[in-house]
Amino acid sequence: MFAHNRTPILAVVLSIVVSACGAEDPVTPPTATPGTIEHTFPSFAVNPGDNVYTCQSWTLDNDAEIWVNTVEMRTQGAFHHANFLFVPEDLYDGPDGTWDCDERTYSEVAAGISGGVFFAMSTQATEDRQEFPAGAAFRIPPRSRIIGGVHLLNAGTTASTTAMTLRAATLPLAAVTTPLQELYITNTALDIPARTVGAFTTDCDVGASYRSRARGPMEFNIYYVLPHFHEIASGFTLELSGGTRDGDVVFDTGGGVGDPLGMTMTEPFNVAGAEGFRLRCTFDNGSDAPVRYGLDREDEMCVLLAYTDAPFKVLAQSSGASVAGTPDVDGTVPFDVACMGFAIAPMND
Repeated sequence: MFAHNRTPILAVVLSIVVSACGAEDPVTPPTATPGTIEHTFPSFAVNPGDNVYTCQSWTLDNDAEIWVNTVEMRTQGAFHHANFLFVPEDLYDGPDGTWDCDERTYSEVAAGISGGVFFAMSTQATEDRQEFPAGAAFRIPPRSRIIGGVHLLNAGTTASTTAMTLRAATLPLAAVTTPLQELYITNTALDIPARTVGAFTTDCDVGASYRSRARGPMEFNIYYVLPHFHEIASGFTLELSGGTRDGDVVFDTGGGVGDPLGMTMTEPFNVAGAEGFRLRCTFDNGSDAPVRYGLDREDEMCVLLAYTDAPFKVLAQSSGASVAGTPDVDGTVPFDVACMGFAIAPMND
C-alpha cells in the first residue's frame, strides 16, 4: 500500500517511466509444508513512548515463481503499521533481519514498481488476513526477497516484546485462474483545520493512461480492498468516477483503528463504464491544531490498496493542494484535490 513512503509516488513513477531497533533473533526459515510459506521476523523490545521506523527482510531463495492466494499476519502488538513488498533479491542487498531503511536507500514506491505488494496490515491490528477468491493470486518472480517498512508505536505505560509472523497460502500455476495486480490511490494533500470535520476528495482519471496501454477501456474487476487511515478518520469511501458509472460505490467504511479492515469482495466488482476512481476520506479534527498528512500517530493518511485482474498496475496520487468548499448542512467542509493516475506495466516478469 506504500502508506509509509516518504517520497511522492508520482516523482518515482515519472522517473521510472521516463528513463535498527530490533533484537537480532535467529531468522525462522520458511516451513516445508506444501502450499505454504511462513516466516517470523526478528523481535523488537518496545519501551513506552517508542516510535520506531525501520525495515525488515526475508530472502525467499525461491528458484521458481510463487503464486500467493492468502497472507495471514499475527503480532504481539505495538505494530502501528507495516507494508511488506517483494523485490528482486539483488535489490536493497544486505543481511536479512532488521536494518535501517535509509542505509539501503529503501523506497516503498520504487520497491512496489520493481516488484509488488506482498502484504499490507490494517492500522494497529494484531491479527490480519489478506485473502483472495479461489484461483486468484499474485505472482512473486523467482529469486525474490520480502522487505517490510515497519512502524512500531508503544503508546502504553509498560515495555513489551513483539514480532511479526507472516504465513502465505500459495497455489500451483495450474490452479491460478486469475492473476492479480495492485490498484493504489493516495491523497497526500491532507490539511485538516482545527475544530473541523473535513471530507477530502480526490478524483483520479486513469482511463486515458489505461486505454493507451490496454488498447481498450477499463473493464477489470476488483477482488480485495484495504483502506489506511489513523485516529481521527470517520469515513472512507471509494467510488467509480466518470463515464456511465460515476458515483457507484466500490467500498465504504467508517473509522476503526485496530480492526482488520481489508475486505474480500463477495463478488468481483467490475469497473466497466468508468473512467477512474474517486477516493474520499472524512476526518473529525476536534483538536486546537491542524492535522496534516504524515506517518506519525498524530498525523493522518488517506490511502487505498486494492487487487484487480487488470493486466497493469494502476497507481494514482493527489497533485496540488486541497481546496476548501462551502460547508454542508451538517457542517462538514468539503476539500477537493487534483489527482494524477497511471497504468504501469509490471517490471517483475
